[in-house]
Amino acid sequence: MLSQTSNLLVTVGFVVAERVLYIPSVGSVLITVYGIQLLWRHYGGAKRLLVVVVAALVAAGVARTHLRNREWRTRETLLRADLSVLPHNAKLHYNFANFLKDIEQQESAIRHYKEALRLWPSYASAHNNLGTLVMESGRAEHHFLQALKYNRDHINAHYNLAKLYRKKNRVCDSLKMLERCISLEPRFVQAYLELLLLTDEDDKRPILDKLVELEPNNWEHYLLYGNWYKGRDLLPLSLEYYMTAMRLSFTSKSQSSERGKILSMRAACLALRSAGQRARVLQLLTSGVTSTCLHHSQLEVSHDAYTSRLKDNDIVNANSRTFYTTPDRELDEVMKIDKNSCQKSIKKCVSISAQYKPTHNKSETGHKQKSCPLHKKKKIKEPNTFSPFVSEHLIKTY
Repeated sequence: MLSQTSNLLVTVGFVVAERVLYIPSVGSVLITVYGIQLLWRHYGGAKRLLVVVVAALVAAGVARTHLRNREWRTRETLLRADLSVLPHNAKLHYNFANFLKDIEQQESAIRHYKEALRLWPSYASAHNNLGTLVMESGRAEHHFLQALKYNRDHINAHYNLAKLYRKKNRVCDSLKMLERCISLEPRFVQAYLELLLLTDEDDKRPILDKLVELEPNNWEHYLLYGNWYKGRDLLPLSLEYYMTAMRLSFTSKSQSSERGKILSMRAACLALRSAGQRARVLQLLTSGVTSTCLHHSQLEVSHDAYTSRLKDNDIVNANSRTFYTTPDRELDEVMKIDKNSCQKSIKKCVSISAQYKPTHNKSETGHKQKSCPLHKKKKIKEPNTFSPFVSEHLIKTY
């Protein structure tokens, strides 16, 4: 079906999603078909000419639709094609600038944002997005304020201005922007994370509760909560949140889940070590490494090799239910272990720099040899608690 915005007959002077006009175009198609039927009945002598005209219109529509489909191949080809048709449309320059920013062509993006503002000076979103690109020139605050001037409820402009004020140590102004931002969008998680950086330690608990309420499956919030409890010397509560963060990071399929496994496991191990529970530290590390290896399928077993060796060489004692397997040198052929990938995964998922101190439990020390590395005493300074996971990037508007 030929789109209404293909500019075949009349140039469309505004930007509109073509999919919005698919259903309304059905009416125009029905009217066209009905008109052809009327012409066919009243002008029977000119049927051949009518067929030629209809065929030409259909061919033109098919050709134009084919060209338009080629323009829809990528986001860039579509935007460039639209700009060639409507070079004086501010919305198109704005959309193309967003694309250029996404592919990190900042200079070209700035140029198209400025062109959009030249064509439409009160374009609030263009002011906001341009402000995110001119931080180094010192013009960011001006564009954020211009965005709020033309749109007082622009959430991203409030948020970006709050981040800018925090970096300039203008705490009161930053708090004011964040409060306004949260009043406009009570579920804006990034605003709460930014507010967490400006709040005193004694007043952070309500914000942490709100973060957990808004995103109960986000491991980062539980890790922040655990750090807050640890800073107040409440190790049992902090460990509870660390374990929850680790569980969520292992079950999550997001890109940040690997980072969550490392941070949450490390925090839990340090909390257990501070509490003197060395055995639980070792147990936690062992289970974490095993889960990681199984998750990444790094222990590969050759099924055919195993079954063939089992039939030829394995002797089953039915009474004791004990398996006498092949020699060790033959087991090397059966079990294929990717040592390099497994070691790499262990280093990636469990990067704990602190060594274990000797346990205070005498019943455990009696079973350890003197050469055990767990008994080596090293004084290692624990790192500071992690800061909230607030993105340093400003937020643009699409």
